[in-house]
Amino acid sequence: MGAAVSYPYTQLRRVLRRYNAQNRALKFIEKEKLPSRSYEPEISDPKIRESIKELYVKNKQLDDYLKKEKQSSSKRPLPVKRIRDNSFLFYEPKIPQPNCCTLSSSLEIIAKHLKEPNKWNVDALSEEYNLQKDSVKNLLMYYSLFTREDFQFINKDRKENEEQVALEFVKRTRLEKIPLKQIEDKK
Repeated sequence: MGAAVSYPYTQLRRVLRRYNAQNRALKFIEKEKLPSRSYEPEISDPKIRESIKELYVKNKQLDDYLKKEKQSSSKRPLPVKRIRDNSFLFYEPKIPQPNCCTLSSSLEIIAKHLKEPNKWNVDALSEEYNLQKDSVKNLLMYYSLFTREDFQFINKDRKENEEQVALEFVKRTRLEKIPLKQIEDKK
């Protein structure tokens, strides 16, 4: 019942609101508009205009002079590559936080240990890089560098099934990590 009573009221309100809208719109459009302000030209001085025209004219004498004259270079060569070489494609801090190492330093740790394991043992590496012995030990135990043999192994078997390649790679790495004495004892 409430909707039936309010419907005629809304219709009447709409008619009153829209009453004479066309005439009001025409009056607004036809109203005299104020002319826009005319600005003086920026360059009013004739001397300035002439000097600007001279600037834009091509001077052949200057062109010939520049072609004849060689530029003198400085003694030191200019830098060819302005961007610092980032082999990891992200910013690496120069001084890492205490008990932390950067990606490049962790790769150096692993490489040093692989080249000379007697000289670069856990104690020497932890002193050199200011790391805890446990973290260096874990780094050497659980991470390894991607060697050339591994790369050739993966490229050779890429045509085969991916699962089979992964299983062979895991078996091969497990055999490398187990010392020969343990393998001989099991036989």
